[in-house]
Amino acid sequence: MTQLNLHKTMPQGDVTCIAPRVPGLRPERKAVWAGAVSLTALAMAFAMFCLGAPVQAQVVPVSLIAINDFHGNIAPPTGSVLVPDPGHPGGTRVSAGGAAYLSTLVRTLKSQNPERTLVVGAGDLVGATPLASGLFHDEPTIDVMNQIGLDFSSVGNHEFDKGRDELMRLQKGGCYPKSADGSTGIVGKDTCMNNGIFSGAKFQYLAANVIDTRTGGTLLPATALRDLGGVKVGMIGLTLRATPSVVIPAGVRGLQFDSEVATVNRLAPMLKKQGATVIVVLIHQGGQTSARTVQDKTCPDFSGPIVELADRFDASVDVVVSGHTHQEYVCTRPDGKLVTQTGFYGRLVTRIDLQVDLASGKVVSKDANNFVVLNDIGVKDAAGQTVAPPAGMQALVPDAEVGRIVQRYGDLTAPLSDNSYFTLSWKCSHKG
Repeated sequence: MTQLNLHKTMPQGDVTCIAPRVPGLRPERKAVWAGAVSLTALAMAFAMFCLGAPVQAQVVPVSLIAINDFHGNIAPPTGSVLVPDPGHPGGTRVSAGGAAYLSTLVRTLKSQNPERTLVVGAGDLVGATPLASGLFHDEPTIDVMNQIGLDFSSVGNHEFDKGRDELMRLQKGGCYPKSADGSTGIVGKDTCMNNGIFSGAKFQYLAANVIDTRTGGTLLPATALRDLGGVKVGMIGLTLRATPSVVIPAGVRGLQFDSEVATVNRLAPMLKKQGATVIVVLIHQGGQTSARTVQDKTCPDFSGPIVELADRFDASVDVVVSGHTHQEYVCTRPDGKLVTQTGFYGRLVTRIDLQVDLASGKVVSKDANNFVVLNDIGVKDAAGQTVAPPAGMQALVPDAEVGRIVQRYGDLTAPLSDNSYFTLSWKCSHKG
């Protein structure tokens, strides 16, 4: 029997590759050798030496932090959120929201996975806004979202309240145009409040199903692709097809709103071809559940337009971040798609956690949770006493820089408003 000797070690990553040699094999007998030893056996033997142990899966976390329907509520909104409370079976109401508190929560969540986290929105960041933002044509909301670190958002119907030109101004910057009577569009009074400049959004609005009828192209980018530490995340942003039915005609003049399903199912495969491992749909359309409190992940009686839409989206879609219906839910569809919404006015945020296998390029698990943006204003009971939040819940420390922005616009609009929440509780004297 011919004896195989091993020689010539060749490093191959973390294993050592050793090539076979047959002693005494003369050149004229190569054909004999080739016939005597099968190529398959050689390949198997070589693989045993060269490849070493099977390649282990390398699973990494990818996170999304999502908001929707903020509607310019930079100051803490009125109202409350009913949260689960082990001490009270019916739940306990807490005060939530406010951009300074929202900023703290987003930064805290992002710090847990800083290299592979995106902050995203599902539309109606602006429009139907309180005075603190609306009086300044929602420039304060854009400034706050820039400060918080929003990366991408779909448009919503309220982004079109003042028409395409105003939406593009919010995206690209520039002062609000002066009105014919000169009452609005005054630099330093109701627009361009920062040294006569408004720079626009640092985040990117997406509008995959909004077509400019003059050009035939989308009004804003349809998709985005972001590499997060070796994981490419593809996003498709769109609003409800019925936007023209809920916006004045002037707001959507010259625009066409295409089918949500047809748009997503055309673009998702394109993102896959571009290397996307994760596909996320940011859509301003939603549903509702019959849950009594927030954070009920049993998702009881999930219904509404988003259910049919999500079920008809391409199978490559992993996550659907929704909005519009001002409801809160985290639901998983039968095909595995994760569908989320945070309610409205910035009272909650969703953290979506995906586990991605770098070797196979597949999402191996998904989870999401809604977090309350708990502020320190408190809820009063019938006797006027502050209701204690559930055990373990503590008010967030507001972001001082965002707090200063909110305080400034609150002070400017205070003479026009009797809303006591403009007297903000945070201390803006913190250093940093």
